[in-house]
Amino acid sequence: MRVVLPVFVLCAAAATSGCVATVASAALGAATLTVQDRPIGQGIDDASGAAVIRARLLSADHSAYLGIGVGMSGGHVVLTGSVPTAEHRERAEHEAWTVPSVQGVSNELEVGPRAGLWRAARDEALGAQVRASLIADSRIKSINFGVNTHKGVVYLTGLARTEEEMRLAAETASLVPGTGKVVSFVVVRPTPSMLQRPDVTLVEAQ
Repeated sequence: MRVVLPVFVLCAAAATSGCVATVASAALGAATLTVQDRPIGQGIDDASGAAVIRARLLSADHSAYLGIGVGMSGGHVVLTGSVPTAEHRERAEHEAWTVPSVQGVSNELEVGPRAGLWRAARDEALGAQVRASLIADSRIKSINFGVNTHKGVVYLTGLARTEEEMRLAAETASLVPGTGKVVSFVVVRPTPSMLQRPDVTLVEAQ
């Protein structure tokens, strides 16, 4: 397995998973904001921003955007799921950019049919297993991470305390049975001497 990390990460580590893991934050409920490693004001902005984007999309075309995921962390939006046309995909990204608190958008929407009920149920179960695995690892502060799943792809979002924790979260998710790929836009918490932006981290099995 090779691990390709963003330029601000200084080292790579091997893992044993048979899947691909790309590392990226879904907004959590207001009750959790005080224990997350991001300012409460930022967490509220992220939660409200994601809700506004989702509401606007459903209002524009409820059937087309039903079931898509809208995650937001540090002003960075991640769109996941399926939409019927390329125009719907572009519209979703445009709507995300119209929210004042948005600073970046990663459009992971695919054009095609929405997942069926059986696939959706499997994705829900997979997401629950990934969350449980993150919680079970004492090296990972799981409250800082959001998890979305779509057709076997796991999307991680949030704020890591260190580069090592960012890597561990990706590898932990990749080891969960049923995970085909992990897409994560997790970033390392900024320090006075370092600014981070949401880059993609790729962990790929050979």
